Amino acid sequence: MKIGVARRVITPAQRVYLAGYGSRTEKTADAYQDLLATAICFEEAGEKCVILAADLLGFDAEMVETIKRGVQKHTGLGPEKVLLAASHTHYAPAVETKSAHLYPGIHLDVRGDIENLCIEAVIESAENMQLVELHYGTSVAAYGINRRVWNGVDSEMRPNPRGAVDPTVRVLWAVDPQDRVVAVLFSYACHPTTAGGLMSMGGDHFGCAAQLVEAAIPGATAAVLPGCFGDVRPRVVNAAGGFDAGSLEVVKAFGQELCFAVLSAMSVPEVEIAGPITAAIDAALLPFDHVPDRQALERLLADPEFSQRKWAEALLDQLNEGDLSAHLEMPVQALRIGNLNIVGLGGEVCVGYQLRIAASLSPAPAFVLGYCNAETSYIATSDMFPFKGYEVATAHFCYGNPAPLTPECEERILAKVNELLAKTR
Repeated sequence: MKIGVARRVITPAQRVYLAGYGSRTEKTADAYQDLLATAICFEEAGEKCVILAADLLGFDAEMVETIKRGVQKHTGLGPEKVLLAASHTHYAPAVETKSAHLYPGIHLDVRGDIENLCIEAVIESAENMQLVELHYGTSVAAYGINRRVWNGVDSEMRPNPRGAVDPTVRVLWAVDPQDRVVAVLFSYACHPTTAGGLMSMGGDHFGCAAQLVEAAIPGATAAVLPGCFGDVRPRVVNAAGGFDAGSLEVVKAFGQELCFAVLSAMSVPEVEIAGPITAAIDAALLPFDHVPDRQALERLLADPEFSQRKWAEALLDQLNEGDLSAHLEMPVQALRIGNLNIVGLGGEVCVGYQLRIAASLSPAPAFVLGYCNAETSYIATSDMFPFKGYEVATAHFCYGNPAPLTPECEERILAKVNELLAKTR
């Protein structure tokens, strides 16, 4: 097995609006940590694939198209061989057009710079390959907590210590012929939102963990792959039992816990990763619950709720250009690197998907990832729908989708995952 590693700093120098919270209406140029785009290229028997891990809230469809087209032009790698994974940090510039209605503005110039830097990183990684052995291991971290509590009418966004989480930290690392660790990829399922509405750029607990892993293993490049954590967030709780914002010290403490878990996994390798590279990509077609008509949208223009009003304006703009779609196209990608399965899902996927897909692949090593390629919507599991709540019933306002999804989406997603995994075997 060979790998190549390259990195670019994608922190903008100019003042920007931050993505993730619509309540932040001022610009900032402050950064407590650089935002990074890290590319790791894998090669076996002349076949390559690349994973690009970037400190962004997400990629939208246009960004994915631009980056993958640029990569294919220079490397020949098709879109199925390039996996784009956003850490989903809420402390990165607003660049996604899909959520433009949430912010005072988005930064198309910054977006263009980031696209070019991502392409550069992938090209460089594919041009600088070295022989390695790949190893996989797991450990656990405990600071992620489910954020949905049923009150008898609706699901509130509150800490739920009995709700679904996946404590598993999955780690893939590469060791060169001199027995030096040269690259570490790790995944954990927890929103990178520890610091609440902090007006400063950085990677939150994921970014801090990667920094600490690199400090602990000189010469190694570490990057995070986002798990499925749509309904999981950091365990920062106030005296009233609700969620709170943590200080940067808390961010670093969670990063330290995750770093310790990564190092623990690496101390006891579970399996060596070896074998051919295969890949497949497609979209799962997910039905919306309904499609609003023009009259319903126009009535919402007077709604006092900002997000609903801006959502209605955005959908009316779409309607003026043509009909609203009755379905959401959710990207699904499968990579197989030897005996390692990687599933990349395009959305804010709730943790139940990670638990179910990983269990179906067990005991084979696997990464089940959200926030990959184009970020499309919150993706709830079917058992969440009777309990409503943000992820099920109202998140479409933030994503500019015409309506909530339906419970049957889970069956369609899992069928598409299984179809693509079968193609990689």
